[in-house]
Amino acid sequence: MSAAFLHVIGDYASRLDERGGRLYLSGVDPHIRDVWTDDLLHAQGLHIEFFPATNTLGESTLAAYADAEVRIHRERRL
Repeated sequence: MSAAFLHVIGDYASRLDERGGRLYLSGVDPHIRDVWTDDLLHAQGLHIEFFPATNTLGESTLAAYADAEVRIHRERRL
């Protein structure tokens, strides 16, 4: 992934975060996480949830959706 793409995604993630949202990326090549480490993202002030691609079509998207639902329900209880 290029630095320009990280900038675009980072800008979008920041705007979501400002409004209480979170960017969830599903179907991501696992090697992307080798490059986009938590340390790199945190240094940029970014919060992005990654769900790597699997051999099962739609599996990572369902996992991302379930994670987002849990997050929303937890935040509503606070």
